[in-house]
Amino acid sequence: MKRRAFIRSATAAGVATAAVAASNFPKPALSAG
Repeated sequence: MKRRAFIRSATAAGVATAAVAASNFPKPALSAG
């Protein structure tokens, strides 16, 4: 696997995880984070 593809997929996974986590947090925590 090429490094660029790995970084891209890892970043996409990180963004997806962050989005799911953010949607589970209340809005004050979201705006603070």
